[in-house]
Amino acid sequence: MTKTHLYCPRQRVFVGELLVDAPVLPGQEILSRETSKFEVDILSVNGDKALVLLPNILATKDKSTAWIAIEHLSN
Repeated sequence: MTKTHLYCPRQRVFVGELLVDAPVLPGQEILSRETSKFEVDILSVNGDKALVLLPNILATKDKSTAWIAIEHLSN
């Protein structure tokens, strides 16, 4: 597995009664210039997308990997 950095946009969401900036997977229609940087493992590459193992903050109990456009990855 190769390690790389994943840059995710952040969106403002309510958690309880608090407004927080939470990272979301790139490719969703989020208009944000602020990003979060996470170190991820690349499991596979197919064309212009890479299958990455998601960090705990982005993973859900049903989804631990995602296909991400290579443009959102950097060493």
